[in-house]
Amino acid sequence: MSIRELKFHQAINRFPDAARCRLGSIPDNGGKLSGADTMALLDIMDLKIEELMIDLLPVAGIWAVAPISEFHVGAVARSLDSELYLGANFEIKGLPLNQTIHAEQAAVMNAWHQGAKKILSIAVSAATCGYCRQFLYELDQNQELAVITPAGESKKHHAEKLSHLLPKAFGPLDLKMKSGLMSSPEKPVKLELKTPSDDPLILAALKAAERSYAPYTENYAGCAILTADKNIYAGRYAENAAFNPGISPLQTVIACMNMDWTSDQLKIDRAALVEHPSKCVQKGAAELVLASFAPGVPLAYHEAAIIE
Repeated sequence: MSIRELKFHQAINRFPDAARCRLGSIPDNGGKLSGADTMALLDIMDLKIEELMIDLLPVAGIWAVAPISEFHVGAVARSLDSELYLGANFEIKGLPLNQTIHAEQAAVMNAWHQGAKKILSIAVSAATCGYCRQFLYELDQNQELAVITPAGESKKHHAEKLSHLLPKAFGPLDLKMKSGLMSSPEKPVKLELKTPSDDPLILAALKAAERSYAPYTENYAGCAILTADKNIYAGRYAENAAFNPGISPLQTVIACMNMDWTSDQLKIDRAALVEHPSKCVQKGAAELVLASFAPGVPLAYHEAAIIE
């Protein structure tokens, strides 16, 4: 049993016996708790959903990878149907700090990649930073999003609307966008590889690129990673109206893959990037991150054109 698996079992052992079988499904579902399991846990533990989200933060923090700060942060995002998605911060040693994946980003990307259409609230184990407030503001219908944090022994949690945490904010509407991250686009993007391929890894990256969120640059991009046990993980690029708080496709696939991994080590065989180059490109940044994240693993690179 890996250290991470041991910590997970130790964490859920703090919950009532009847709750453990429900919680035990989280690693097998990529850091997701189904709506049915969420409702069952609320009944078993006689909790409000915000209280359950707070109780799950130490569980989410087990997936944190923080070799630089040693500060482990967990986050839990709630979707429309009360499914809960876990996320954790991920730091990559040897890279600048701006390549860090924040826990809130990981939880939202986990939800988006598993089919969630909207985030109602997000719990985080420490006060959400300004960078993440701007990242969350990119979400569709962001004004009503609640940010939940622990609030000491006398009060289980503190909830505040994102609009209060980020007053006079700049977001998608200021750039005349009709919708934000996680919303269904009016016209889905269709891409075609400039160099045809039937490689499943390349096709997974292509599919991720078509589902990416790049309304400001049209730099639609997706990454895919093949692990040693022959699983393929894919991640989408997500832009931000403020530019910097976006998340690259390689960062996204790392975050999502990390939440689906019970081992302490990520064993990577291959990686691929598919993008539609515009005024922005992902290739150089992806190569830089991959060289530190998985030394010696080459990046297969394919350009794609938009099919009108």
